[in-house]
Amino acid sequence: MENPFSSTPDQVPSTYYLQLTAAYIRGKLDNSSSTQTYFKKPLEDLILEEKHELVKLGEEKKLELDFLKKQDAAPYLDKLFGVLRGVQPDQVLNLEKQQTDFIWKLVDEFHYLPTIALSMDEQQVARVKNLHKGGFTTLSTKTNLPFPKLQGYPSNQFDVVTSTDGFETQDELMEALPELVRVTKRFIILTFPEDFNQKLIRGYLESQNILQFRVEKPEEYCILIGRK
Repeated sequence: MENPFSSTPDQVPSTYYLQLTAAYIRGKLDNSSSTQTYFKKPLEDLILEEKHELVKLGEEKKLELDFLKKQDAAPYLDKLFGVLRGVQPDQVLNLEKQQTDFIWKLVDEFHYLPTIALSMDEQQVARVKNLHKGGFTTLSTKTNLPFPKLQGYPSNQFDVVTSTDGFETQDELMEALPELVRVTKRFIILTFPEDFNQKLIRGYLESQNILQFRVEKPEEYCILIGRK
């Protein structure tokens, strides 16, 4: 499948996820009346120079852009992305209670992949909305969900469901698991601290007929991949 967001590789080093940052700035400023072409073009048609001009404008307007700066991924996240490349999902749902940076790295790499990012963090939701508004339409969110109930999403809808460090406690993760499992069509991928009760989490998933497991512990975290 051709990547509709593919473009010439950056020739100018950037500390930002450039495509995402350009979209966020366009959505945040909403300057549709501007004569500047970088507000009028489809996002995927922006040339490299226009993206850098948008970043400069965002910095001049003192927009908070640090969340879109490239970060060195922790080793366990590198492994997780290796898993996702192997799975080759056609749609992803990511659910979190607290804000994480995983979603930005995910959609930067898988630009073409329809992704829904749900969070209880209002700032995170607003960021996703601005990205979508600015032209990054493969990423979307939904507000006013009775968290963690995923009302409005039918069972077995999402090819891959992820929850990566999005829950501060084991109880929060266990509360969310029934809905995560319900909407999963093929794979559920979780990351959580190694002090969470892996046996408890696996036991619940097995009771829901998620029987094929792979668990890795690259550092002080567990990556659990279950398949329906």
